[in-house]
Amino acid sequence: MAGVDYVLMGAGIPAEIPQLLDHLAVHEKCSLDLDVDDATMEYSVGLDPQALTGGALAPLRRPMFLAIVSATCWLPTWLARTLPGRTASSSRVPARVGHNAPARWTPGPG
Repeated sequence: MAGVDYVLMGAGIPAEIPQLLDHLAVHEKCSLDLDVDDATMEYSVGLDPQALTGGALAPLRRPMFLAIVSATCWLPTWLARTLPGRTASSSRVPARVGHNAPARWTPGPG
């Protein structure tokens, strides 16, 4: 956490990050699921702050989480379910953005 005020994430669907920050702020065990193509089992990476440090740590100030997402259709529902009573959202996104947006540059003559 390193005393940061904000965690900004701009890739993927950050569904697990707010809960991860909650756990890390109070030094609880936590894990993050990993998507592995063609995997036949589930993968995750975990961290146990108590085991790593020997315990007896004071709680940390939890940083705010800012997610950059272009899938606005699921964002309000996800925020309400993931962080009830602790979120505000605003969306001003053009209709065609993100990985599948058309090119905005066209070559000139010559």
